[in-house]
Amino acid sequence: MWIKKAASFIGDVKKERVRLWCFECIGPGASVSISEVACTEPGCPPVKTVILIFREGQPTTSHMIHKPINMVSRSDVVSACSQL
Repeated sequence: MWIKKAASFIGDVKKERVRLWCFECIGPGASVSISEVACTEPGCPPVKTVILIFREGQPTTSHMIHKPINMVSRSDVVSACSQL
């Protein structure tokens, strides 16, 4: 059981790392949601990372990084945020 809790904690840390990189790019005043979802597109890895950015009074923006969250790099996030 402690192994599952440790794995969950590590996953949370990796998600928070990506969230911090998002805030470095977009600045304060927004909310960010990070999730991993199954990718069913042809040629896509089995899991992709989805970043949603919520800003008050603006439509929600999203970007998909075709990698599991543990493989997402800071440069992936910078590239994604520059497109939003």
